[in-house]
Amino acid sequence: MLCCLCTLLCIASLYIQYIYPTYQVVLAFQNKQEDLQKWLSVWTYIGMLLFVESYLCFIPLIPGYWLVRTLVILWFYHDEYNGSQYLYEKFISKNVPQIQKLLDHVKFMKIQLNDN
Repeated sequence: MLCCLCTLLCIASLYIQYIYPTYQVVLAFQNKQEDLQKWLSVWTYIGMLLFVESYLCFIPLIPGYWLVRTLVILWFYHDEYNGSQYLYEKFISKNVPQIQKLLDHVKFMKIQLNDN
């Protein structure tokens, strides 16, 4: 019984985290909707989560992490909360010039290292 519940939760988690956002991006591309920006930002934040998880390998081992992660991703795209837009307006949009400057500096350092 517990095994079946875990399997159902895993399937629901995969649906919430990957299948539904992918489906919405496909619909936005087909209809050329303005929703495309929302879904691209959702995928950007999912990518950031995956990046952090790849370097902090212990995070997925924390009990309840997958439930919290699933709820956070749901918050990113839920129409009532629109967490991805909130994060963009609160943190990203204000700091775009600094982020660009930092990335340009890193790119310049990489070019210099390749020249040497």
